[in-house]
Amino acid sequence: MFYYKSQWTMQGQVNEIAPNFCTNEGLVDYRLEDWKYGGACRYDEKTGLPDSNCFPVLGDGNMVKSSIMAIPYLQGNNQFCDDSEILLHQADIPTKHNDMCGGQSTFEIIKNHPDFKDYLNNNTEESRTPSFEILRSKTSSSFVMVLDVSGSMGDYFRLDRLKASAKRWLTYDLDDGVPLGVAKFSSKASTVVNLTPVNNQSRADIAKALDNLNADGGTCLGAGLKEGLKVFKNGGVEKGGVMIFLTDGKFDCKNPDMPDKTTIAQAIPLIKAQEVRVITIAFSNNADQDIIKLAEETNGKAFFVPDNSGPEVINTAMQGSLTYQPAVPSNEVDIVIYETTYKNIMEFSFNFTIDELIGKDVSVQIDFSGNKGADIVVDNVPDQFTEENGVYLKSFSELAPGYYTVSVNSTSTIGFASVKITAKSMTDTIPVMTNCWTSIGNKKADMTNDIKIAVIARVLQGTNPVIGAKVTAYIERDDNPIPLEISLSDSGSEPDTVANDGLYARYFTSFDPSSSSKRYSLKCQVEGSDDTQINEGFIDVKRHPKLKSLPSNPTGGNPICCGSNTVREDSTLTPTGAFTRSSAGGSIEIVNGDKASYPPAKVTDLRTGNNPDNRAYFTLYFTSAGNVLDSGTAGEFKIFFTQNSTDLVNVTLINNFLDSLNSTDVLNSDQLAPTAAGTKVELNVSVDRFQVGQQYFFRLVTISLDGKKKTWSNIASFYNYEGRTESSAVRTFTNIFSLASALLFIRSWV
Repeated sequence: MFYYKSQWTMQGQVNEIAPNFCTNEGLVDYRLEDWKYGGACRYDEKTGLPDSNCFPVLGDGNMVKSSIMAIPYLQGNNQFCDDSEILLHQADIPTKHNDMCGGQSTFEIIKNHPDFKDYLNNNTEESRTPSFEILRSKTSSSFVMVLDVSGSMGDYFRLDRLKASAKRWLTYDLDDGVPLGVAKFSSKASTVVNLTPVNNQSRADIAKALDNLNADGGTCLGAGLKEGLKVFKNGGVEKGGVMIFLTDGKFDCKNPDMPDKTTIAQAIPLIKAQEVRVITIAFSNNADQDIIKLAEETNGKAFFVPDNSGPEVINTAMQGSLTYQPAVPSNEVDIVIYETTYKNIMEFSFNFTIDELIGKDVSVQIDFSGNKGADIVVDNVPDQFTEENGVYLKSFSELAPGYYTVSVNSTSTIGFASVKITAKSMTDTIPVMTNCWTSIGNKKADMTNDIKIAVIARVLQGTNPVIGAKVTAYIERDDNPIPLEISLSDSGSEPDTVANDGLYARYFTSFDPSSSSKRYSLKCQVEGSDDTQINEGFIDVKRHPKLKSLPSNPTGGNPICCGSNTVREDSTLTPTGAFTRSSAGGSIEIVNGDKASYPPAKVTDLRTGNNPDNRAYFTLYFTSAGNVLDSGTAGEFKIFFTQNSTDLVNVTLINNFLDSLNSTDVLNSDQLAPTAAGTKVELNVSVDRFQVGQQYFFRLVTISLDGKKKTWSNIASFYNYEGRTESSAVRTFTNIFSLASALLFIRSWV
């Protein structure tokens, strides 16, 4: 909320404490109050600044017009800061916005968004009268499966796996009354099942029709898509619907006897005109390259099914289509609490956890492929399953919290056994839920542009972040039966931006370094323990739920939220106990992986702190970057410092003109050696080179092992003070705020 503002005078550097707001005019009317305890502000001994409970309460005498993002409650402040002289953005103040956005103003960032492509200054609207359209979701979306039955679908048992998964989805996932149709395509396309509401009889009829599918012929992709559109229209659905498009091949529709040679690219405008959303499921890396574009252009989802995978991956892809069904109450959502696949095994066992918030309508599903007969024990109750290919299902109307064991034994090798455990909430309390995605969405990542792919998982209980969970991303690939594992972090270090907000992230860098296109399938698994907690916010906010997170005059019941870390001293943290959750993340497609040349990740949390008990040194804190983004160990790092923050802006000049810390400056000099990515580092720096009453600025550079790539950190500041008394209280000072600065109250440029 405050920082040391440095000014240069005839006497040298002069520092004054200023509120960290970006305003186009100086603040001339404000007072400082301790919003939590009342009275005068207290000071943080580590920084010498007012502590986090101190807030500048603004009066009516300020003539401020920007930035509305800094002080939205100030009368007359109704503009974004920009690069004009009238609404000038303060690019040099220590805010996270300035660091993440390279010092650009709020409005420059807004104008760079595609939504503002044709923006003109001083645009005027002839009519500002709003219009309203009331929308209501349909009882159910309509679905059409468009299935590839070309000759190559006979390879790797693709068609058999497709039929088994489609029947499982039809039997166990699709609700009664949902309209479903089926089309197929190879050298030509045709309708298999007209759009029909699902019930017991139609399920049997559709399953029988799926069993009769055979692999043969070419791959006329566009013809299949057009046939799917036809099924919708013939069923009375002129607009909308969800199409599930499953294929393994590239476009192969050139023979004269193939009547419709439409490509995916040519079919996309027709699909968009009919407002159909397409879920694409690609078997193998050979599937057409436009399949990702098809999902992207129609606001659908893309999934990838490796040839060496079991039923789990394709089942998950099929279930992903149900995302577009009308929403149901949170306590009626089937939550995936455990999911895994066993391959070529005769016996296995596993445990699943029913936590305090779930336990209703528990379903244990084991999808077998190549089963010669298995003895199954669920919660000490024995059972048998003799179908070679099919789904074993054990249901419980209710299970108490606790651990449950499932064991499977067979006299012969089971080809695949995909396990899925689901449950619903026991009460109206929203359970812990998760979802998983990548930063590129449905787009193809061309590594000639060094596109960074962040894997992200959200773990929430309602709107409350779940912190301290173990979150692992599993990435399936076509050429290896063992998935890649990536541990995601909610630490605030790149690619994560805010610590403890329930968003866990990590870069995906271990992809195949090949020039050809490669597809991957993503799943995230979440595990809670006794150390995992739900961040329910601040105690007094729970009593007053309508209070704002950015108040004009904070109180104990209306505090400030949240900054670079959502956890505060007065946060209400409730243990979750043990739990597990699972979520599919869709497909990742990468081309020109051999062209990727990533630098180390950016250190985004460099900060400083005094040591009140030992003034002989201060501490620099940061999280290590990796050699390749946030993976591995970098070659080295250096920390440069200066008394003028502008010296650290142009990184091409820093090496030549500025001092850096060395082993004689750092008391624990062994910490100057690079450590593995994600390691928390603390450097105890001697104050001998730093004058009392002066401010210094620091910036860290991480250098790759080959010495060719480097990445610069945020800028952190250190003010060498000797203690403070109440008589040296903050002066009323005309100064600044920045985008989200009222939320990002932090001294370092973090």
